[in-house]
Amino acid sequence: MAITKIIADSITSGAIANTPAFLARNNSAQSISANTATKVTFGTEEYDTDSAFASSRFTVPSGKAGKYFIYSKVQQDCSDNTHLRIGVYKNGSEIGRTFTGLANNDEFTSWNGTIDLSASDYIEIYIYQNSDGGGASRDVRTSGSLLYTYFGGYKLL
Repeated sequence: MAITKIIADSITSGAIANTPAFLARNNSAQSISANTATKVTFGTEEYDTDSAFASSRFTVPSGKAGKYFIYSKVQQDCSDNTHLRIGVYKNGSEIGRTFTGLANNDEFTSWNGTIDLSASDYIEIYIYQNSDGGGASRDVRTSGSLLYTYFGGYKLL
């Protein structure tokens, strides 16, 4: 009986939880220039358990170091052959990348992985596109509350 009580109380109080946790999405069009890594703007927070997400950046709160599962998807309007990639940046340096080859319509790319993070480390998402159709800028896709472009994560137990 005592073990059940401790577990139930810990779960209820949040002592055993995948927090901090956050999910943010873009809420307005963002133009991405060709051949340039550009930080993606995530202007709407779906949730942010520890107020650790601000200015399109997740920062690990004090006392919350550990392994984090981080994920992102970026969708972009394309009208010609476009190479698209996500860059995951930790403390200003790229630590991960995904790449999508030639796309012709509303292409997306996504990244997910587990990262060791210390207190005050921060994660940002960048997008890079290289249009074969003359180097044109492309817009990150957005549509109301739909999750076309998003960035999220949570601490693993």
